[in-house]
Amino acid sequence: MLAALTLAAGAALAEKLQHGPITDPDIVATVDAKVLRIGHLTHAAENGGVFYVAGEEGVAAISADGKPQWAARLPRADVRLIAVDGSGVAFVAQTVTGGEPGAAARFIKGDLAEVPEFQGAVVGLLDKGRRGAVLWTAQLETEYRVAPPGIAGATIAVSDGVTLALFDRIAGAQVSRAKTFPGFLAGHWIFKGATRNAPVFANDSYYVAFTSELSRVDAATGKENWRKSHHGLMSPFNNITAGPVVWGDRIAFGNSINSRGSGINNITRIFVGDTDGEQVWNDRHDQDSGIASLAVRGDRLFAASNFRLSAYEVKGKKVRELWSNDTAARDGALTFSQLRGVRFYQRSKGAQVAEAALLAILGGSDSDDIATRIAYGNCLAADDQYVYLSSSARGEYRINKALLMLGNVDRQARNVGGAELITVVDAGTGRLVASIDAKGLIFDLLLLGPNIATYDAETIRIFRRPT
Repeated sequence: MLAALTLAAGAALAEKLQHGPITDPDIVATVDAKVLRIGHLTHAAENGGVFYVAGEEGVAAISADGKPQWAARLPRADVRLIAVDGSGVAFVAQTVTGGEPGAAARFIKGDLAEVPEFQGAVVGLLDKGRRGAVLWTAQLETEYRVAPPGIAGATIAVSDGVTLALFDRIAGAQVSRAKTFPGFLAGHWIFKGATRNAPVFANDSYYVAFTSELSRVDAATGKENWRKSHHGLMSPFNNITAGPVVWGDRIAFGNSINSRGSGINNITRIFVGDTDGEQVWNDRHDQDSGIASLAVRGDRLFAASNFRLSAYEVKGKKVRELWSNDTAARDGALTFSQLRGVRFYQRSKGAQVAEAALLAILGGSDSDDIATRIAYGNCLAADDQYVYLSSSARGEYRINKALLMLGNVDRQARNVGGAELITVVDAGTGRLVASIDAKGLIFDLLLLGPNIATYDAETIRIFRRPT
């Protein structure tokens, strides 16, 4: 902790980042999702310079210049999430029920205010070499929302937070299921609503984070090698909402504040550990929101919350903050990840009563809600020169952090006009380079060869990266 405070004291002070003149993009291609015939788009991934996009009714592959290569039709699902490697596209699919009217559509935007129910989870694998031919599909026994899958070597990994299931890549059979979270709390409303983080592969293992737990599971045997959990004031393990990501020979993740109230626990932190989960460094990031996206480029780690963008670098064996920028809370200001950021679930009356009873037995403090990332699009990407951030210019609307954190901006504020932007920031200094009109909503940002790709439910847009 002392090392973290010392490093933070020497870092550059946060500046207020205001968008500049909004310019038109250099458009490479625009693809209408109707052409792909896979329904509304729900997730995407990049591999080998090819853009893979999942929809309600299938998965499609698109070249870096926007030309469709193939589309695989699949049984309909409200949400489909993918991961891609050299030869295959792994997917998970679920149906969304409960919550609010139009829950599936609101899921994609990431602004559900109530905890929905998820059912009918299916995992499968497509063959990239045979135009997305289905190799196998299998049912996943879970009552929870599942994260995007992990794909590496001989297995496909699927996390529902409570467990990590491994499926044989050839046969499609479930070969193991490791518990990665204590079972006695699994039915509680907080854990139903908490962020499901995608498993990441490194060192012949899958790393998976959920709430306050980080686990390492052997990719061959499915055995949980270890599980780390650090509770207490200002613990970076509290409510993990971004990561884990592999950063060289380190593992990094970010958390979110545990409620919208005040207090020492409501400080977002970033954690960096070695491959055995032992802490190398952690530091505070944001006191108003939570980590929504992480991006790694070489020796640099970039982190975005709803209201702050930061860069960290490795110097020898030490980690330090390179620069940090806050949003400018004034008219016409730039707002980070307005649709892709951290949201808060609000408890039902029944959940409030149940939690009060649980806390009476276990002890602890009450909370009104829980921060979560419900959409899986990344609002952050980086190359050697620039950082690219999904953001919004809110026009004449004065930013209200409380509304943004509630996730109900579009319903609660009447004057929310403004453009969706690709904000370009110098990777070395954090200075604004450009504010580019994205020509639509941004569910995700992905680097695609010399280009950058974004998409919403109906359209894929490919732009030339600034040079």
